[in-house]
Amino acid sequence: MDVERFWFRQTVTGKVVDGRGTAGWNVDPATPPEEIPALYRQEIKRSDEIIRATPLDEAARHWSDEFGSWRLPDLRAIRLHVIAERACHAGHLDAAREHIDGNTGLILG
Repeated sequence: MDVERFWFRQTVTGKVVDGRGTAGWNVDPATPPEEIPALYRQEIKRSDEIIRATPLDEAARHWSDEFGSWRLPDLRAIRLHVIAERACHAGHLDAAREHIDGNTGLILG
């Protein structure tokens, strides 16, 4: 959820969102696990609304100081960055699954 919240709500729109930093990557321990998918879907819906309302060539309105001088030029580049980041994380999960179940690649079973 934090990736969408940070990149779309904060970076693209300029609305600074609490929770960035180490704690921002974690779900509040008081949140029941069964509620987490719904919270994620809500954040995706917000991101989709921002994406629909923002031209692809529009520059971000806010950049976190933690990036130094590094910048992505516009919403198009931010969207590609988020896609690549998600793919990377999915790959990490797949590698962990391979260590758990012993199946490798796309052949499961």
